[in-house]
Amino acid sequence: MAWPDAAGGGLQREQVISVGSCAPLERNQRYIFFLEPTEQPLVFKTAFAPLDTNSKNLKKEVGKILCTDCATRPKLKKMKSQTAQVGEKQSLKCEAAAGNPQPSYRWFKDGKELNRSRDIRIKYGNGRKNSRLQFNKVKVEDAGEYVCEAENILGKDTVRGRLYVNSVSTTLSSWSGHARKCNETAKSYCVNGGVCYYIEGINQLSCKCPNGFFGQRCLEKLPLRLYMPDPKQSVLWDTPGTGVSSSQWSTSPSTLDLN
Repeated sequence: MAWPDAAGGGLQREQVISVGSCAPLERNQRYIFFLEPTEQPLVFKTAFAPLDTNSKNLKKEVGKILCTDCATRPKLKKMKSQTAQVGEKQSLKCEAAAGNPQPSYRWFKDGKELNRSRDIRIKYGNGRKNSRLQFNKVKVEDAGEYVCEAENILGKDTVRGRLYVNSVSTTLSSWSGHARKCNETAKSYCVNGGVCYYIEGINQLSCKCPNGFFGQRCLEKLPLRLYMPDPKQSVLWDTPGTGVSSSQWSTSPSTLDLN
């Protein structure tokens, strides 16, 4: 038993606080008590262990006790970007680390809100603590940055993640009549100044590389050689200083050393 002092939050000296053996108290120390009434009118029991007022984390500890179900604005965890092959099933996950009441979720791409469709599903899990944007069959056009927004009555939070789509390397020369430039979200597929094209009919990406680069995504740098195309291809390679000056596409060249 512990007797409160006369200024103990309105308690009188004749009133008793039952602490129990699990919470030892020290003399001449100040504590915060969280009390519950008992069947006896002058006796109270502690609902939680008393908190030492000298604790460095006193405010946080009090908050945990008094605010176990308080309303908070959403706070989202970092979204993990994903990579998929064309035709695969893949999903992006948006998960709340905090938020009460549970937030509602919205998904965006290129500034436009996404809705359920035959190709895309929006699912919820763990009591709506997370939302998944599920692609039933990934397409080249699905590549890009996605934004998840979680909102409740106290505010909202957003998080971003990317979906990378890998496609089979394709020669553009035979498909040039069916190719169009990629949309904004897929332009980054080609690097080193390469121009991205979307090939209709086979739903694949390919790159037109600048002088000095080649490969599926223009990642490879041309050595000081003369590059001659495969006889079956109708596209020549453009190498600075060699005199070959025609369009360079992402094909697989053969080489002829000038040594």
